[in-house]
Amino acid sequence: KPLTDRICMQCHSVKLAGDARNGSPKAVNFDTYADAKKWAKTAIERLRHPKFPMPPPEPGYTGERPAEAEIAAFESWFESGMAE
Repeated sequence: KPLTDRICMQCHSVKLAGDARNGSPKAVNFDTYADAKKWAKTAIERLRHPKFPMPPPEPGYTGERPAEAEIAAFESWFESGMAE
């Protein structure tokens, strides 16, 4: 879950509240393996979405965008059953 730890949890973490979440829904978090498994399909769809990608290219998000190889590895992990 390196991608979720490095990228997603900048906004999607139970440790964040209010403005620190940059508008992300409170219910969408990646703190645990169970969280990552629950939201992986949606995360992949958003990472690859041409109009509304994650992370969003908008004010408030100061992190980097994952490399294509990192997205592909996450997608492969998802498709193979997401072993812990």
